[in-house]
Amino acid sequence: MKNKKELGLNGRENEELQGDYIADAEELTTPTVANESLQPMVVTGGHEAINQFFEWPIIRSDGAHQPIQYKAVGHLKSSGVNPENMQAALLIHAITLSARWGHPISAMIVSEEPRLAVQFLDQCLKLAPKDATIEFRDLKPDHLYYNGGVLLDGKCIICTEPNGFRKVSPDLELIMTRGHAVRQELEKGQYGVGLSEYRSNMTVSVLGVDGGHPGKGICHPSILKVQISSKRAATAQGDPKMIEAYGLLQSPLFKIRKSFQRLKSKLVIIPFEEQLAKAIIDSGCENVPEKMGILKNMVSICAIINQPPPVQMKELGALIYVTDEQEVGRWLVDAGIEKVSETSLDGPIVATKIDYYLARLLLDGLLMKGQMHITDRQKKVFETVKAINLGKMGNAIVKDDDIEKLATIARSSGYWATREKVFEIINKRGGEYYSLSSVSNDLLALYEMGILDRAKPPKSRAFGYYIMGMNLDDAIRLPEPAEIQDPTYQDREISVVNPITGQVEKI
Repeated sequence: MKNKKELGLNGRENEELQGDYIADAEELTTPTVANESLQPMVVTGGHEAINQFFEWPIIRSDGAHQPIQYKAVGHLKSSGVNPENMQAALLIHAITLSARWGHPISAMIVSEEPRLAVQFLDQCLKLAPKDATIEFRDLKPDHLYYNGGVLLDGKCIICTEPNGFRKVSPDLELIMTRGHAVRQELEKGQYGVGLSEYRSNMTVSVLGVDGGHPGKGICHPSILKVQISSKRAATAQGDPKMIEAYGLLQSPLFKIRKSFQRLKSKLVIIPFEEQLAKAIIDSGCENVPEKMGILKNMVSICAIINQPPPVQMKELGALIYVTDEQEVGRWLVDAGIEKVSETSLDGPIVATKIDYYLARLLLDGLLMKGQMHITDRQKKVFETVKAINLGKMGNAIVKDDDIEKLATIARSSGYWATREKVFEIINKRGGEYYSLSSVSNDLLALYEMGILDRAKPPKSRAFGYYIMGMNLDDAIRLPEPAEIQDPTYQDREISVVNPITGQVEKI
Protein backbone atom coordinates (compact mmCIF):
# COMPACT_ATOMS: atom_id res chain seq x y z
CA MET A 1 0.00 0.00 0.00
CA LYS A 2 1.36 3.40 -0.92
CA ASN A 3 2.00 5.75 2.00
CA LYS A 4 0.22 9.05 2.02
CA LYS A 5 2.46 11.82 3.41
CA GLU A 6 2.30 15.56 3.86
CA LEU A 7 4.33 18.13 5.74
CA GLY A 8 3.03 19.06 9.19
CA LEU A 9 3.59 22.27 11.14
CA ASN A 10 6.86 20.93 12.50
CA GLY A 11 8.30 20.53 9.00
CA ARG A 12 8.35 16.73 9.19
CA GLU A 13 6.25 14.35 7.17
CA ASN A 14 2.92 13.44 8.72
CA GLU A 15 1.35 10.11 7.90
CA GLU A 16 -2.29 9.20 7.69
CA LEU A 17 -3.55 6.65 10.23
CA GLN A 18 -5.29 3.81 8.41
CA GLY A 19 -8.29 1.79 9.55
CA ASP A 20 -8.62 3.03 13.14
CA TYR A 21 -12.22 3.50 14.27
CA ILE A 22 -13.21 4.31 17.83
CA ALA A 23 -16.71 4.58 19.25
CA ASP A 24 -18.27 6.31 22.24
CA ALA A 25 -20.20 4.29 24.77
CA GLU A 26 -23.43 5.73 23.37
CA GLU A 27 -22.62 5.80 19.65
CA LEU A 28 -20.97 2.65 18.42
CA THR A 29 -20.14 3.79 14.89
CA THR A 30 -18.38 7.13 15.35
CA PRO A 31 -15.35 7.11 13.00
CA THR A 32 -12.13 8.77 14.04
CA VAL A 33 -9.49 10.62 12.09
CA ALA A 34 -5.91 11.34 12.97
CA ASN A 35 -4.77 14.63 14.42
CA GLU A 36 -2.65 15.74 11.46
CA SER A 37 -0.64 18.21 13.53
CA LEU A 38 0.28 15.53 16.09
CA GLN A 39 0.24 12.46 13.84
CA PRO A 40 2.79 9.86 15.00
CA MET A 41 5.45 8.73 12.59
CA VAL A 42 8.74 6.88 12.31
CA VAL A 43 11.53 9.41 11.96
CA THR A 44 13.60 7.55 9.39
CA GLY A 45 12.35 5.12 6.78
CA GLY A 46 9.04 4.49 8.54
CA HIS A 47 5.51 3.95 7.34
CA GLU A 48 2.06 4.07 8.87
CA ALA A 49 1.96 0.31 9.59
CA ILE A 50 4.41 0.81 12.48
CA ASN A 51 2.04 3.24 14.19
CA GLN A 52 -0.69 0.59 14.39
CA PHE A 53 1.36 -1.19 17.08
CA PHE A 54 0.96 1.73 19.52
CA GLU A 55 -1.92 3.75 20.91
CA TRP A 56 -2.06 7.48 20.14
CA PRO A 57 -4.14 10.48 21.15
CA ILE A 58 -6.31 11.43 18.19
CA ILE A 59 -8.77 14.02 16.95
CA ARG A 60 -12.08 12.40 16.04
CA SER A 61 -14.22 13.27 13.05
CA ASP A 62 -16.38 15.48 15.30
CA GLY A 63 -13.27 17.54 16.16
CA ALA A 64 -12.96 16.28 19.74
CA HIS A 65 -9.54 15.44 21.17
CA GLN A 66 -9.59 11.85 22.43
CA PRO A 67 -6.85 11.05 24.98
CA ILE A 68 -5.16 7.67 25.28
CA GLN A 69 -6.86 7.18 28.65
CA TYR A 70 -10.19 6.68 26.85
CA LYS A 71 -9.15 3.20 25.71
CA ALA A 72 -7.69 2.51 29.17
CA VAL A 73 -11.12 3.18 30.70
CA GLY A 74 -12.64 0.69 28.27
CA HIS A 75 -10.28 -2.02 29.51
CA LEU A 76 -10.90 -1.12 33.15
CA LYS A 77 -14.67 -1.35 32.67
CA SER A 78 -14.27 -4.58 30.75
CA SER A 79 -12.26 -6.04 33.65
CA GLY A 80 -15.08 -5.28 36.09
CA VAL A 81 -14.12 -1.94 37.66
CA ASN A 82 -17.17 -0.12 39.02
CA PRO A 83 -17.84 3.13 37.06
CA GLU A 84 -17.98 4.94 40.43
CA ASN A 85 -14.32 3.98 40.92
CA MET A 86 -13.16 4.95 37.43
CA GLN A 87 -11.57 8.26 38.48
CA ALA A 88 -9.67 6.40 41.20
CA ALA A 89 -8.64 3.67 38.75
CA LEU A 90 -7.21 6.12 36.20
CA LEU A 91 -5.42 7.97 39.00
CA ILE A 92 -3.90 4.77 40.40
CA HIS A 93 -2.75 3.80 36.91
CA ALA A 94 -1.05 7.20 36.48
CA ILE A 95 0.61 6.81 39.89
CA THR A 96 2.11 3.44 38.94
CA LEU A 97 3.94 5.19 36.07
CA SER A 98 4.75 8.48 37.80
CA ALA A 99 8.13 7.55 39.32
CA ARG A 100 9.60 6.15 36.10
CA TRP A 101 8.70 9.41 34.36
CA GLY A 102 10.33 11.53 37.08
CA HIS A 103 7.10 13.05 38.45
CA PRO A 104 6.22 10.84 41.45
CA ILE A 105 2.81 10.89 43.10
CA SER A 106 1.83 8.65 46.01
CA ALA A 107 -1.53 7.53 47.38
CA MET A 108 -3.25 5.32 49.90
CA ILE A 109 -6.41 3.53 48.78
CA VAL A 110 -9.11 4.00 51.44
CA SER A 111 -11.69 1.25 51.74
CA GLU A 112 -13.79 -0.20 54.51
CA GLU A 113 -13.00 -3.63 53.05
CA PRO A 114 -9.23 -3.99 52.44
CA ARG A 115 -9.88 -7.16 50.44
CA LEU A 116 -11.86 -5.18 47.86
CA ALA A 117 -9.12 -2.54 47.76
CA VAL A 118 -6.56 -5.22 46.88
CA GLN A 119 -8.86 -6.59 44.18
CA PHE A 120 -9.34 -3.08 42.78
CA LEU A 121 -5.59 -2.52 42.77
CA ASP A 122 -5.03 -5.75 40.85
CA GLN A 123 -7.50 -4.59 38.18
CA CYS A 124 -5.60 -1.30 37.80
CA LEU A 125 -2.24 -3.06 37.55
CA LYS A 126 -3.34 -4.94 34.43
CA LEU A 127 -2.69 -1.71 32.49
CA ALA A 128 0.73 -1.02 34.03
CA PRO A 129 4.01 -2.33 32.58
CA LYS A 130 5.41 -5.07 34.81
CA ASP A 131 8.70 -3.24 35.34
CA ALA A 132 6.92 -0.11 36.63
CA THR A 133 5.95 -1.53 40.03
CA ILE A 134 7.39 -3.66 42.80
CA GLU A 135 5.24 -5.18 45.55
CA PHE A 136 6.11 -6.02 49.16
CA ARG A 137 4.04 -7.51 51.92
CA ASP A 138 6.18 -5.78 54.54
CA LEU A 139 8.69 -3.16 53.37
CA LYS A 140 11.95 -3.20 55.35
CA PRO A 141 14.93 -0.81 55.62
CA ASP A 142 17.10 -3.36 53.80
CA HIS A 143 14.91 -2.91 50.72
CA LEU A 144 15.34 0.87 50.77
CA TYR A 145 19.08 0.98 51.35
CA TYR A 146 20.23 -1.96 49.25
CA ASN A 147 23.00 -0.70 46.95
CA GLY A 148 22.04 2.93 47.56
CA GLY A 149 18.41 2.44 46.54
CA VAL A 150 19.02 1.01 43.07
CA LEU A 151 16.49 -1.78 43.68
CA LEU A 152 13.56 0.65 43.95
CA ASP A 153 14.64 3.70 41.96
CA GLY A 154 12.01 4.66 39.38
CA LYS A 155 9.50 2.18 40.79
CA CYS A 156 6.06 2.43 42.31
CA ILE A 157 6.30 0.64 45.67
CA ILE A 158 3.10 -1.26 46.42
CA CYS A 159 2.15 -2.68 49.79
CA THR A 160 -1.31 -4.16 50.30
CA GLU A 161 -0.98 -4.65 54.07
CA PRO A 162 -2.34 -1.68 56.08
CA ASN A 163 0.77 -1.76 58.30
CA GLY A 164 3.20 -2.70 55.54
CA PHE A 165 5.09 0.62 55.62
CA ARG A 166 5.41 0.93 59.41
CA LYS A 167 9.11 -0.08 59.57
CA VAL A 168 10.21 2.48 56.98
CA SER A 169 7.74 5.37 57.39
CA PRO A 170 10.33 7.97 58.53
CA ASP A 171 12.73 6.98 55.75
CA LEU A 172 10.04 7.03 53.06
CA GLU A 173 8.83 10.45 54.18
CA LEU A 174 12.37 11.81 53.80
CA ILE A 175 12.71 10.24 50.35
CA MET A 176 9.37 11.70 49.22
CA THR A 177 10.36 15.12 50.59
CA ARG A 178 13.96 15.46 49.36
CA GLY A 179 14.74 12.41 47.22
CA HIS A 180 17.12 10.72 49.64
CA ALA A 181 17.41 9.35 53.16
CA VAL A 182 20.36 8.55 55.42
CA ARG A 183 20.55 5.99 58.21
CA GLN A 184 23.36 5.35 60.70
CA GLU A 185 23.87 1.93 62.25
CA LEU A 186 26.14 0.90 65.13
CA GLU A 187 28.28 -2.07 64.18
CA LYS A 188 30.19 -4.09 66.75
CA GLY A 189 33.57 -5.48 65.79
CA GLN A 190 36.29 -7.45 67.46
CA TYR A 191 38.10 -4.30 68.58
CA GLY A 192 35.24 -1.94 69.28
CA VAL A 193 32.07 -0.33 68.00
CA GLY A 194 31.87 1.62 64.77
CA LEU A 195 29.27 3.81 63.10
CA SER A 196 28.30 3.02 59.52
CA GLU A 197 26.24 5.33 57.34
CA TYR A 198 23.88 4.14 54.62
CA ARG A 199 22.41 6.47 52.03
CA SER A 200 19.53 5.86 49.63
CA ASN A 201 18.88 8.11 46.62
CA MET A 202 15.78 7.34 44.61
CA THR A 203 12.68 8.61 42.88
CA VAL A 204 9.75 6.47 43.97
CA SER A 205 5.99 6.60 44.28
CA VAL A 206 4.05 4.72 46.94
CA LEU A 207 0.73 2.86 46.77
CA GLY A 208 -0.84 1.29 49.83
CA VAL A 209 -4.14 0.24 51.36
CA ASP A 210 -5.62 2.20 54.25
CA GLY A 211 -8.40 0.55 56.21
CA GLY A 212 -9.75 3.96 57.18
CA HIS A 213 -8.54 3.77 60.77
CA PRO A 214 -6.28 6.46 62.31
CA GLY A 215 -2.68 5.42 62.82
CA LYS A 216 -2.78 2.85 60.03
CA GLY A 217 -0.80 3.19 56.82
CA ILE A 218 1.75 5.86 55.98
CA CYS A 219 0.89 9.53 56.51
CA HIS A 220 2.53 12.41 54.66
CA PRO A 221 1.14 15.69 53.23
CA SER A 222 2.10 14.63 49.71
CA ILE A 223 0.17 11.34 49.89
CA LEU A 224 -3.32 11.38 48.39
CA LYS A 225 -6.17 9.54 50.08
CA VAL A 226 -8.20 7.83 47.36
CA GLN A 227 -11.52 6.43 48.51
CA ILE A 228 -13.21 3.67 46.53
CA SER A 229 -16.76 2.37 46.57
CA SER A 230 -17.41 -1.21 47.67
CA LYS A 231 -20.26 -1.63 45.16
CA ARG A 232 -19.92 -4.26 42.48
CA ALA A 233 -19.80 -3.33 38.81
CA ALA A 234 -23.04 -3.83 36.87
CA THR A 235 -21.19 -4.79 33.67
CA ALA A 236 -19.94 -8.34 33.33
CA GLN A 237 -16.26 -8.86 32.57
CA GLY A 238 -15.52 -9.24 28.87
CA ASP A 239 -18.90 -7.80 27.84
CA PRO A 240 -18.96 -7.84 23.98
CA LYS A 241 -20.87 -4.54 23.89
CA MET A 242 -18.15 -2.89 25.98
CA ILE A 243 -15.43 -4.30 23.74
CA GLU A 244 -17.21 -2.97 20.65
CA ALA A 245 -18.06 0.42 22.17
CA TYR A 246 -14.45 1.22 23.08
CA GLY A 247 -12.83 -0.46 20.08
CA LEU A 248 -10.87 -2.81 22.33
CA LEU A 249 -10.45 -5.38 19.59
CA GLN A 250 -8.19 -2.86 17.81
CA SER A 251 -6.54 -1.87 21.12
CA PRO A 252 -5.78 -5.03 23.12
CA LEU A 253 -4.39 -4.84 26.62
CA PHE A 254 -0.80 -5.61 25.60
CA LYS A 255 -0.90 -2.75 23.08
CA ILE A 256 -2.07 -0.31 25.77
CA ARG A 257 0.65 -1.48 28.17
CA LYS A 258 3.39 -1.14 25.57
CA SER A 259 2.15 2.31 24.57
CA PHE A 260 2.65 3.47 28.15
CA GLN A 261 5.90 1.55 28.62
CA ARG A 262 7.63 3.28 25.69
CA LEU A 263 7.10 6.72 27.21
CA LYS A 264 10.11 8.18 29.01
CA SER A 265 10.92 10.77 31.63
CA LYS A 266 10.60 14.28 30.24
CA LEU A 267 11.02 17.81 31.46
CA VAL A 268 7.58 19.43 31.26
CA ILE A 269 7.16 23.18 31.04
CA ILE A 270 3.85 24.42 32.48
CA PRO A 271 3.22 27.95 31.09
CA PHE A 272 0.30 28.49 33.47
CA GLU A 273 2.15 27.34 36.61
CA GLU A 274 1.81 30.74 38.30
CA GLN A 275 -1.93 30.66 37.74
CA LEU A 276 -2.16 27.26 39.43
CA ALA A 277 0.07 28.38 42.31
CA LYS A 278 -2.16 31.40 42.93
CA ALA A 279 -5.24 29.17 43.12
CA ILE A 280 -3.54 26.88 45.65
CA ILE A 281 -2.30 29.78 47.80
CA ASP A 282 -5.61 31.67 47.66
CA SER A 283 -7.47 28.57 48.88
CA GLY A 284 -5.83 29.01 52.29
CA CYS A 285 -4.88 25.34 52.38
CA GLU A 286 -2.21 23.77 54.53
CA ASN A 287 1.01 22.31 53.07
CA VAL A 288 1.01 24.51 49.97
CA PRO A 289 4.32 23.16 48.54
CA GLU A 290 3.12 19.56 48.74
CA LYS A 291 -0.28 20.33 47.17
CA MET A 292 1.37 22.32 44.39
CA GLY A 293 3.86 19.52 43.83
CA ILE A 294 1.06 16.98 43.36
CA LEU A 295 -0.75 19.23 40.87
CA LYS A 296 2.40 19.99 38.85
CA ASN A 297 3.38 16.34 38.71
CA MET A 298 -0.08 15.29 37.55
CA VAL A 299 -0.12 17.91 34.78
CA SER A 300 3.34 16.69 33.74
CA ILE A 301 2.20 13.05 33.70
CA CYS A 302 -0.83 13.87 31.54
CA ALA A 303 1.39 15.86 29.17
CA ILE A 304 3.79 12.91 28.79
CA ILE A 305 0.89 10.52 28.13
CA ASN A 306 -0.90 12.69 25.60
CA GLN A 307 2.14 14.10 23.79
CA PRO A 308 3.96 10.84 22.97
CA PRO A 309 7.14 11.07 20.89
CA PRO A 310 7.21 9.78 17.31
CA VAL A 311 8.59 6.30 16.78
CA GLN A 312 12.31 6.49 16.00
CA MET A 313 14.62 4.03 14.32
CA LYS A 314 16.70 3.62 17.48
CA GLU A 315 13.55 2.71 19.43
CA LEU A 316 12.61 0.03 16.91
CA GLY A 317 16.19 -1.25 16.83
CA ALA A 318 16.30 -1.53 20.62
CA LEU A 319 13.09 -3.60 20.58
CA ILE A 320 14.35 -5.88 17.81
CA TYR A 321 17.89 -6.36 19.15
CA VAL A 322 16.89 -6.27 22.85
CA THR A 323 19.50 -3.68 23.71
CA ASP A 324 19.83 -0.04 24.75
CA GLU A 325 18.36 2.70 22.56
CA GLN A 326 21.47 4.83 22.89
CA GLU A 327 23.65 1.99 21.62
CA VAL A 328 21.39 1.53 18.59
CA GLY A 329 21.34 5.28 18.02
CA ARG A 330 25.15 5.45 17.93
CA TRP A 331 25.26 2.53 15.50
CA LEU A 332 22.72 4.18 13.18
CA VAL A 333 24.85 7.33 13.04
CA ASP A 334 28.18 5.48 12.67
CA ALA A 335 26.74 3.34 9.87
CA GLY A 336 25.44 6.40 8.06
CA ILE A 337 21.84 5.20 8.27
CA GLU A 338 20.72 8.22 10.28
CA LYS A 339 22.01 11.73 10.81
CA VAL A 340 22.87 13.04 14.27
CA SER A 341 20.21 15.77 14.07
CA GLU A 342 17.50 13.19 13.40
CA THR A 343 18.26 11.26 16.59
CA SER A 344 17.78 14.27 18.85
CA LEU A 345 14.10 14.76 19.71
CA ASP A 346 14.49 14.86 23.47
CA GLY A 347 13.52 18.45 24.25
CA PRO A 348 11.01 19.46 26.93
CA ILE A 349 7.25 19.12 26.56
CA VAL A 350 5.02 22.18 26.89
CA ALA A 351 1.81 21.37 28.78
CA THR A 352 -1.49 22.59 27.37
CA LYS A 353 -4.92 23.16 28.86
CA ILE A 354 -5.91 19.70 27.58
CA ASP A 355 -3.24 18.20 29.84
CA TYR A 356 -4.50 20.36 32.71
CA TYR A 357 -8.09 19.30 32.02
CA LEU A 358 -7.11 15.63 32.38
CA ALA A 359 -5.02 16.29 35.50
CA ARG A 360 -7.87 18.21 37.12
CA LEU A 361 -10.25 15.38 36.24
CA LEU A 362 -8.06 12.83 38.04
CA LEU A 363 -7.48 15.01 41.11
CA ASP A 364 -11.07 16.23 41.45
CA GLY A 365 -12.00 16.36 45.14
CA LEU A 366 -8.68 14.92 46.34
CA LEU A 367 -6.61 18.05 47.05
CA MET A 368 -8.00 19.05 50.43
CA LYS A 369 -7.55 22.34 52.28
CA GLY A 370 -6.65 20.49 55.47
CA GLN A 371 -4.51 17.44 56.13
CA MET A 372 -7.32 15.07 57.00
CA HIS A 373 -9.21 12.79 54.64
CA ILE A 374 -12.80 12.05 55.61
CA THR A 375 -14.59 9.04 54.16
CA ASP A 376 -18.15 9.35 52.85
CA ARG A 377 -19.43 7.34 55.79
CA GLN A 378 -17.60 9.56 58.27
CA LYS A 379 -19.11 12.61 56.59
CA LYS A 380 -22.60 11.17 57.15
CA VAL A 381 -21.78 10.42 60.79
CA PHE A 382 -20.51 13.99 61.28
CA GLU A 383 -23.62 15.50 59.67
CA THR A 384 -25.81 13.30 61.87
CA VAL A 385 -24.04 14.40 65.06
CA LYS A 386 -24.27 18.02 63.90
CA ALA A 387 -28.02 17.68 63.24
CA ILE A 388 -28.58 16.16 66.69
CA ASN A 389 -26.53 18.87 68.43
CA LEU A 390 -28.26 21.75 66.66
CA GLY A 391 -31.69 20.11 66.75
CA LYS A 392 -31.62 19.77 70.52
CA MET A 393 -30.50 23.37 70.82
CA GLY A 394 -33.67 24.58 69.08
CA ASN A 395 -34.20 28.28 69.62
CA ALA A 396 -31.90 28.51 72.63
CA ILE A 397 -29.71 30.92 70.65
CA VAL A 398 -31.49 33.41 68.47
CA LYS A 399 -28.34 34.98 67.05
CA ASP A 400 -26.78 33.29 64.03
CA ASP A 401 -23.38 33.09 65.72
CA ASP A 402 -21.50 29.85 65.05
CA ILE A 403 -18.95 30.45 67.82
CA GLU A 404 -21.67 30.95 70.43
CA LYS A 405 -23.53 27.88 69.19
CA LEU A 406 -20.41 25.70 69.43
CA ALA A 407 -19.62 27.00 72.91
CA THR A 408 -23.18 26.36 74.11
CA ILE A 409 -23.17 22.82 72.70
CA ALA A 410 -19.80 22.03 74.33
CA ARG A 411 -20.90 23.03 77.84
CA SER A 412 -24.43 21.60 77.70
CA SER A 413 -24.53 17.79 77.85
CA GLY A 414 -28.21 17.80 76.95
CA TYR A 415 -27.25 18.72 73.37
CA TRP A 416 -24.80 15.86 72.89
CA ALA A 417 -25.36 12.82 70.67
CA THR A 418 -24.98 9.28 71.96
CA ARG A 419 -23.65 6.48 69.82
CA GLU A 420 -27.04 4.74 69.83
CA LYS A 421 -28.89 7.90 68.75
CA VAL A 422 -26.50 8.43 65.82
CA PHE A 423 -26.98 4.77 64.84
CA GLU A 424 -30.77 5.14 64.97
CA ILE A 425 -31.02 8.36 62.95
CA ILE A 426 -28.45 7.51 60.28
CA ASN A 427 -30.27 4.25 59.45
CA LYS A 428 -33.71 5.89 59.39
CA ARG A 429 -32.60 7.93 56.39
CA GLY A 430 -32.43 4.82 54.23
CA GLY A 431 -29.65 3.80 51.90
CA GLU A 432 -26.70 1.74 53.05
CA TYR A 433 -27.12 0.08 56.45
CA TYR A 434 -24.60 1.13 59.11
CA SER A 435 -23.91 -1.32 61.92
CA LEU A 436 -23.54 -0.05 65.47
CA SER A 437 -19.88 -1.07 65.50
CA SER A 438 -19.25 0.87 62.25
CA VAL A 439 -20.88 3.98 63.71
CA SER A 440 -18.80 3.56 66.87
CA ASN A 441 -15.57 3.25 64.86
CA ASP A 442 -16.37 6.36 62.81
CA LEU A 443 -17.23 8.38 65.91
CA LEU A 444 -13.91 7.36 67.44
CA ALA A 445 -12.03 8.23 64.22
CA LEU A 446 -13.65 11.68 64.06
CA TYR A 447 -12.84 12.21 67.73
CA GLU A 448 -9.17 11.28 67.21
CA MET A 449 -9.02 13.69 64.24
CA GLY A 450 -10.30 16.50 66.45
CA ILE A 451 -13.47 16.95 64.40
CA LEU A 452 -15.72 15.75 67.23
CA ASP A 453 -15.22 15.90 70.97
CA ARG A 454 -16.77 13.68 73.58
CA ALA A 455 -17.41 13.49 77.30
CA LYS A 456 -19.54 11.55 79.75
CA PRO A 457 -22.55 13.49 81.02
CA PRO A 458 -23.17 13.49 84.79
CA LYS A 459 -24.35 10.09 86.09
CA SER A 460 -23.79 8.45 82.71
CA ARG A 461 -21.38 5.75 81.62
CA ALA A 462 -21.80 6.43 77.89
CA PHE A 463 -19.99 9.12 75.94
CA GLY A 464 -21.85 11.99 74.34
CA TYR A 465 -20.42 13.45 71.10
CA TYR A 466 -20.51 17.03 69.86
CA ILE A 467 -19.07 18.95 66.93
CA MET A 468 -15.96 21.15 67.15
CA GLY A 469 -16.77 23.10 64.00
CA MET A 470 -19.68 23.71 61.68
CA ASN A 471 -18.06 22.41 58.50
CA LEU A 472 -15.54 19.82 57.39
CA ASP A 473 -12.46 20.68 55.36
CA ASP A 474 -13.45 20.89 51.72
CA ALA A 475 -11.51 20.39 48.51
CA ILE A 476 -9.40 23.10 46.91
CA ARG A 477 -11.17 24.76 43.99
CA LEU A 478 -8.88 24.57 40.98
CA PRO A 479 -9.34 26.89 37.98
CA GLU A 480 -11.70 25.77 35.24
CA PRO A 481 -9.82 24.56 32.13
CA ALA A 482 -11.42 27.36 30.12
CA GLU A 483 -9.80 29.88 32.51
CA ILE A 484 -6.29 28.55 31.89
CA GLN A 485 -3.94 30.94 30.08
CA ASP A 486 -2.58 28.53 27.50
CA PRO A 487 -0.21 29.97 24.84
CA THR A 488 -0.71 26.89 22.64
CA TYR A 489 -4.47 27.14 22.22
CA GLN A 490 -4.82 30.71 23.55
CA ASP A 491 -8.52 31.64 23.79
CA ARG A 492 -9.75 28.97 21.38
CA GLU A 493 -12.50 26.64 22.59
CA ILE A 494 -11.38 23.01 22.44
CA SER A 495 -13.54 19.87 22.51
CA VAL A 496 -12.15 17.03 24.63
CA VAL A 497 -13.51 13.55 25.26
CA ASN A 498 -13.90 12.97 28.99
CA PRO A 499 -12.25 9.53 29.30
CA ILE A 500 -14.32 8.64 32.37
CA THR A 501 -17.79 9.45 31.03
CA GLY A 502 -17.11 9.26 27.28
CA GLN A 503 -18.87 12.60 26.82
CA VAL A 504 -17.43 15.50 24.82
CA GLU A 505 -16.73 18.62 26.90
CA LYS A 506 -15.84 22.14 25.80
CA ILE A 507 -12.85 23.79 27.43
